[in-house]
Amino acid sequence: MSAGAGYGSAALLLLMLVVLALWLIWRRPRGGGGGLRSKAAIRTLEAAALGGRDRLLLVECDGRRYLLSQGVQGVQLIDRLEPARPEATPSAGVVGS
Repeated sequence: MSAGAGYGSAALLLLMLVVLALWLIWRRPRGGGGGLRSKAAIRTLEAAALGGRDRLLLVECDGRRYLLSQGVQGVQLIDRLEPARPEATPSAGVVGS
């Protein structure tokens, strides 16, 4: 076996490692979390298309909910919503008088 064949396979292995490293870097979560998954500070709970490029967004940030409109002019706050409260369910077995 010649010495040139060994260099070719080593170069191929090196190329494969570089491609793998680039793929892993590209797949890494962004946002400075250091690779650890953390709870997002801002979440889009729902989005509804209004036509064209306009959308209605329900966003949660630090436990608060906001209704926003997004369009060509930018993002506008429509309303700050109260946090959702769990609905009281009547007890089974309670009979009204």
